[in-house]
Amino acid sequence: MTTYLHSIKGKFILLMCTLVILMLLAIKFYFIPKVDHFLELSVEHEMKRNMESFEKVIHTVAVAANGERDVVRNALESISRDPEIPVVFRRSNSIRLQYGRSTGKKPQNSVEEKVFRDEDPIFVKQQNSFEYIYPLRAIEVCQTCHFAENGKDNVPLGYVLGLAVMTVPHKVLRENKLFYFVKDIFVNNLFLIALMLLIIFWGLWRWIFKPLELVSARVQDLTGRDEEYYNFEVGAVQHDEIRTLKLHIEELIKLNDSSGSRDTENKTSASVKETL
Repeated sequence: MTTYLHSIKGKFILLMCTLVILMLLAIKFYFIPKVDHFLELSVEHEMKRNMESFEKVIHTVAVAANGERDVVRNALESISRDPEIPVVFRRSNSIRLQYGRSTGKKPQNSVEEKVFRDEDPIFVKQQNSFEYIYPLRAIEVCQTCHFAENGKDNVPLGYVLGLAVMTVPHKVLRENKLFYFVKDIFVNNLFLIALMLLIIFWGLWRWIFKPLELVSARVQDLTGRDEEYYNFEVGAVQHDEIRTLKLHIEELIKLNDSSGSRDTENKTSASVKETL
């Protein structure tokens, strides 16, 4: 096991595994949160557009009512009771003074109170849902039925008469086609990167690792030294195929030199004998 980990092949496999693990960690802790944030922004943008269109519908109903306040009230009540329309209404102080202080119609939390004060919409991420709190402002036709908080003057233009609170569950992210598109990009890219690493490893094994093993095995046959000898008898820092092959070749050169010396000695001895 130790010899395999010291080999170039083992080091490369360890490097590939490390790269894959780092990619998985990057996807989990960076890319997926970024994708979720991007999808949340797309949900916020869509809810904003829906609420702007919804406000225009209410204005159209108010204009068509032509001062018939019951028509507008009945339309808004029908919208609130319809389970297929995820919108509820909150009343401003002037509307509550005019039509009664219903507990369910007043602002339910500090966020809704903030929208009344600042007159700006707010997107809120709850534990299991998203909320978009949108201020409904008075237009000219609203002045025919609604009064200011003093109960005498007409409600000023742009005054926030109420809030429209839209709520959608988190599962809307999973229903978003963009979710599948972006997630598929990450999955496909991860698969392609893994495939690329396998192809690189196959090329290295085919043209580098395997030839090195064959050469090393052939030299080992000539020297009679196995890999364990070089890994543990020689105290080198690097323990891989290239080092082992280098030592095999050095051993082969020593054997060749030793054989050459013996041949020279034999020739010299024979020459001496012939002289004598």
